[in-house]
Amino acid sequence: MAGSLPLPRLVVVLLPGMRADDLGSPELPTLQRLIAEGGSGWMICRAARTSDRSLLRPDGRETTDSLLVTLGSGSRAVAPAKPPSTPAEFTAALKAVNAKLDHSVPLGALGDLCHHRGILTATIGDADSAWPDRNAWLLAADSAGRVDFPTVVAPLMPDDMAPGGVRPDVNAMLSLTRQRLERAGLVVVDCEALARADEYAALCLPPLTARHRGDARKCVDALLSGLALLCRPAGGSPATALLILSPGPAESSQEAQDRLAPLVFYADGSAGVLASPSTRRPGIVLNTDVLATIADRWQAPLPTGTTGRAFHTLPAPATAFRPAESPSALALIHQYHQLLRDSRLQNSPGGLPTVQLLLPLLGPVFFLLASRCKNTRTALCLSRLIASLACVTVTLPVGMLLLPLLNPVSSGQAAALLIVLGSVIGLLAFQRPGLAAPLFNGLCGLTTAALLLDLFTGTSLLQRAWMSYSAVEGARFYGIGNEYMGVAMGAALSLYGGGRTEKETAGNGGKALRDFRSLAFGLLFLVLTAVMGVFGAKVGAIPSAGLAFGVTGLVQWRRRLEGKGAGGLVLLALSGLGLLALFDARHAAGNQTHFIRALTGEGGGTLPDILRRKLALEGWLLLHSSWSATLLAAGGGLLWLRRSHPALFAGRRQAAAYAGIWAGTVASLLCNDSGLTAAALLLLYGWAWAAVRASET
Repeated sequence: MAGSLPLPRLVVVLLPGMRADDLGSPELPTLQRLIAEGGSGWMICRAARTSDRSLLRPDGRETTDSLLVTLGSGSRAVAPAKPPSTPAEFTAALKAVNAKLDHSVPLGALGDLCHHRGILTATIGDADSAWPDRNAWLLAADSAGRVDFPTVVAPLMPDDMAPGGVRPDVNAMLSLTRQRLERAGLVVVDCEALARADEYAALCLPPLTARHRGDARKCVDALLSGLALLCRPAGGSPATALLILSPGPAESSQEAQDRLAPLVFYADGSAGVLASPSTRRPGIVLNTDVLATIADRWQAPLPTGTTGRAFHTLPAPATAFRPAESPSALALIHQYHQLLRDSRLQNSPGGLPTVQLLLPLLGPVFFLLASRCKNTRTALCLSRLIASLACVTVTLPVGMLLLPLLNPVSSGQAAALLIVLGSVIGLLAFQRPGLAAPLFNGLCGLTTAALLLDLFTGTSLLQRAWMSYSAVEGARFYGIGNEYMGVAMGAALSLYGGGRTEKETAGNGGKALRDFRSLAFGLLFLVLTAVMGVFGAKVGAIPSAGLAFGVTGLVQWRRRLEGKGAGGLVLLALSGLGLLALFDARHAAGNQTHFIRALTGEGGGTLPDILRRKLALEGWLLLHSSWSATLLAAGGGLLWLRRSHPALFAGRRQAAAYAGIWAGTVASLLCNDSGLTAAALLLLYGWAWAAVRASET
């Protein structure tokens, strides 16, 4: 039963307001020792999406209350804007506000898990609020709002020189923890010293702010030193693990992209870097993974509706920032700045949807001017501009994929590199008209090859690409995102539809060349679809790329798209998803993809719920995203070229590529969350492919 404590105990230490610079502070030697001896990393802190600005911080990030509820629920949740004054009222308000979300949230999942396992819970907090352990209560309370041993009086001491006139009574907190550990298996300790220093920083001069911060660090270090002693195993009793975390980024962090918080797990044999199947990136875990890790430690099943996966510890690699004799806190700080810098660069260009919108808009203008221009030289110049625009269009995605290898330190340097690359390619296509088509095809081939190689080798390029997901934003951490899925399909189909038509390759071994080309591209399409779906962890690539390439092959083979053939393609795509599900089901639950977890209902909702959310998100993006304009401009430009230059699409391969582009566009919108970007970029490649061919006529 509960009093016998058959399972290892756990102490969770909440340190709101902790920043990256605190980790290397000389005032926190105990924390640095725990980092070096335990598992450490960065936690991505995200709560539920909400359009109600009153439920967010002024800068648009999630509130600490919402992040704490998310930690305790194992699923992204939200807390009310004005917290009620009692736990019972708060529980009712939490249920009301989370009932309005587009997914179910198992509120109080951590507390319920403990009580189902016969484990008692305790909370200790120094918050001078309506109830002293409110932050700790948000994490540990069960679905009924119950904590077995709450704190009655906040362990605080008066101090006229401290922020708010109080400071934590560390001795009292340690004494309470010792008492609670005699009966409780989960003890949550909340220390608000750093958060108070943050809160009062705006009211103080810099020297006093620094003093408050230093005093807060000393309090935290004393607390951690005492807790580390309490958690050492004694006799034959199970070891008590120590989990140290900040529930979210500090209030003093001015970076709008910053959603990183430090996390340290101190237990037997846990030294190294934390890693999670949720991110597949060493040193990065999700806040929803905390509950899954606790459940795994206690060998308990995950509550229904939780979405996280248990994190584990990997050996820390030896780097310049972490030699054997130095603390790994330096490596954590370095990783933080690297992640934040990558996030700034990824968010600054944002895929350049506005720039890529202008390219297909300018194309028809130049075409019309060239067709009405009586001056042959001017018309030729306009035709060269069209080819140049098409080449620049396919330069931007491959540039945003490869140029981060040069490690630009600012958005200005990144923009300059991209402008230089685009200008060089554009001028080359303009000055050498005969090189425009080979240059275009070469760029498409380079893009396809780079993406395939990167997917096979761990997606190191995609993780830092400027037109890709941001780990700090928590949108995607591994595999291929919608942006480069659209790019991969567009580049491959542009390559297939390029070159000479069947009539132009007739004779002189033309049939053998065509057969070899069809076989080679069929293999490429098959490999690309499989790699994006499996190595790229992009389940939506199987129906999207599968239908795009399948329609291309069907039109190439039968010259037209038939109902029977289309039905066969749909069945083939469903068979591919079925094979992926069978392959995925063989893995352990923690290593399965979101697809199989959705089928089994373990990914935070049933498959119909997930499909409904995806369609709702796609509808919202179509009305609000800047990529919608790019989609319309590129699609309109491609349709206009199809109508004004029908001869360009008369060849069988050209007709097949054109049909595949539109099939992939529709499938991307229907089968992917945020598939709008994939559809827009696929049509953008289709327009560029048709434009460079039209410029040759």
